[in-house]
Order: sequence, then C-alpha cells, then structure tokens
Amino acid sequence: MDSELLFVYGSLRRGFEAQGLMRRVGGRYLGKARVRGRLFNLGEFLGAVKVFRSSARVLGELYYLPSAARALRSLDRYEGIGFRREATEVELKSGRRVRAWIYWLKRAPIRRVKSKG
Repeated sequence: MDSELLFVYGSLRRGFEAQGLMRRVGGRYLGKARVRGRLFNLGEFLGAVKVFRSSARVLGELYYLPSAARALRSLDRYEGIGFRREATEVELKSGRRVRAWIYWLKRAPIRRVKSKG
C-alpha cells in the first residue's frame, strides 16, 4: 500500500512522550479515529493486535505524513522489532473510512486495557 496516512494509539499521540518524533517527521494531525483491534498495556508502552470478528476498537489519532517514505523509515526504527507496520481500515469520527498505516504488535500479550481517546 502506498499511503500517506498513519493511525497512532500510544506514545506517538498528542501529549505523549514520542509526539516530538511525529513533529520531526512532519506528521499533521487530522483528528480522532478508531480501528478494529484490542489494546494491551505492556508496562512502558501500549500495543494493539488486529481482531477480525469482534466489536473491540482501539481509539487513537490519524495523521497525514507529507514525506511518507522518509517518515515511515524513522517510525519503523522507533517502533522496533516487536511491531509490524500494516495497512488497515480506519474509521474517522465522522464515520468516513480510510486506509492508513498502523503498527500492530507481532504477538498478543496476556494483559489488555480499555482504549481511551
């Protein structure tokens, strides 16, 4: 997929520790959004896994990346080996659906937390 959109749900969100990285890669906030998935508390950070037949949703934010290829290389390094970048369907607050990149956990852990927007 060739997208300039990125959905974030953890430390890359506004007001969280890695928001500076989003600014450095030129990420432009588009609004609140959600994806089908489950959110997990991994202690120092959050992680989400994709679910197929569930009403579970992960709340987060959608960003536009004007230099997506460069930005995604930096974000891939930040996210590390425990996550995989994948295209997914994102639902905006308006109900509109778009395709965007997300970083899913490679493996689901044991603990889960409720998603907060």
